[in-house]
Amino acid sequence: MWAIRAEREEYRYSALVDGQRVAHAARVQVGHLVVVPHLYVDAPYRATGLDLDLVRAICGDARDEGLTVLAGSVFMQRFSYLHPRFDAVLRVPYPGEVAMLAPLVDAAEGYEESRLTTGWPADAGQ
Repeated sequence: MWAIRAEREEYRYSALVDGQRVAHAARVQVGHLVVVPHLYVDAPYRATGLDLDLVRAICGDARDEGLTVLAGSVFMQRFSYLHPRFDAVLRVPYPGEVAMLAPLVDAAEGYEESRLTTGWPADAGQ
């Protein structure tokens, strides 16, 4: 069995099996919109339902917080079409919306990468 964990500081949700990350979905919040640009599942765990649980966790948290999830990944877009009960919280991008949000997503992911590799801002001023 797996555990789904929201890792807000790392801008992602992760699925763990025996403490090892076997799947993740990037998560960038822009105002009241949660952008999920990609979702990745290790090959042995594909088609097991883990990917569905990951999307349900993202949508459930967004619903609880009054946010909307923008399905940037193809898998999440397909999930949106196949599971209309999530329409209140999950939607596919409007034409041009992904291109408009791309710089914000890149900046957030770049910030996280720099924080992980340099320790910034935790070591700022030292």
